[in-house]
Amino acid sequence: MELSYKVSLLRNMSQEEKDEMNASMEEIAFQSRVRALRREAKRQGYTMLRTKSRNPRAVDYAHYHVADVNTNTLEFTGNIDEVDCFLRGVHH
Repeated sequence: MELSYKVSLLRNMSQEEKDEMNASMEEIAFQSRVRALRREAKRQGYTMLRTKSRNPRAVDYAHYHVADVNTNTLEFTGNIDEVDCFLRGVHH
């Protein structure tokens, strides 16, 4: 697709359509990050699981568990940014 065609498509989109497109692109980027962190966890001998909580008010909503595959012990629980830091060895 030519750039000028893409630009004309964007110009003709409503703000709502642009917002929807941005939201879906952000979701794709987030899922890609989760997959990359799962691969990193696997390389380090961990498995990464999403918490079961689906209630936005719950303390562990949108959190992940990192467990040691060999000992089957929970090593860490946190949001995606905290898990990223844990796997990279960066601690606050």
